[in-house]
Amino acid sequence: MATSTGSDITLWAVVSAFGGTIIGAVLGGLISYQLQRQSLVATKALHDDDRKEVRKALGYRLLFKMIRLCSDLSQLGKPVNEAVSNARAQGKSEEFWPLVLPILPMPDPIKFSAEEMALVLSLDNKLFNDMAALDDLHKNAIALFGLYAEKRTALTDTLRPEAMTGNLGTTLLTRAERDRMRPCSVELDMLIHGMLERTMQDGKIAWNCLGRLHQALEKEFNLTHKLALKEEYKDVLQEAASAPARSQALYHHYKG
Repeated sequence: MATSTGSDITLWAVVSAFGGTIIGAVLGGLISYQLQRQSLVATKALHDDDRKEVRKALGYRLLFKMIRLCSDLSQLGKPVNEAVSNARAQGKSEEFWPLVLPILPMPDPIKFSAEEMALVLSLDNKLFNDMAALDDLHKNAIALFGLYAEKRTALTDTLRPEAMTGNLGTTLLTRAERDRMRPCSVELDMLIHGMLERTMQDGKIAWNCLGRLHQALEKEFNLTHKLALKEEYKDVLQEAASAPARSQALYHHYKG
């Protein structure tokens, strides 16, 4: 009987020790799993925060590019629009180029990055479609104004002003000289019409896209800024004209 009891105690001790080892291992594993899970959750949260900040930075960068794009088109188009309007008020229907001066310095081209446009696509695919070509349109508008300046300068270099009124010169031409200049005059006027069309039409599209982009970014990132148009520019944009030259049409301020 004693031997049997001893055997039972020995067996129980072994089972208890083995069971304790299993329970300890399981508990240790559960604790390790829980700690690892918490670490992964914290890492994922940190990664998500970092990703959101990167996306937010991309959004701000694109927003600033769009503000500059809209302002550039306004600055380029306004003096041309004013000069043509003054010429028409004087009864002229062609040969606007003597009153339309080249614009210098020209703004630098703007290029949307693939990451910036990917952000727009993730927010609003229709806005992505409307914005996709705006940087190229801006670049083309700059090239058009540059071509006009080059060709107008080449023509005026052949003329000798007889009198000056402000920064405009008056030249007396013979009929033969006018006939010789006629092809150049027609080409310059065609460029002027193209410059007006590009700045006015693309300017309206750009302003519309800028407003929608700001709304999308505000919704996605809870921005504390509001996009506003200076008072003196409101009528100009509503009439599809351009904003005054060398003046920023758009600005940001914090919401109250």
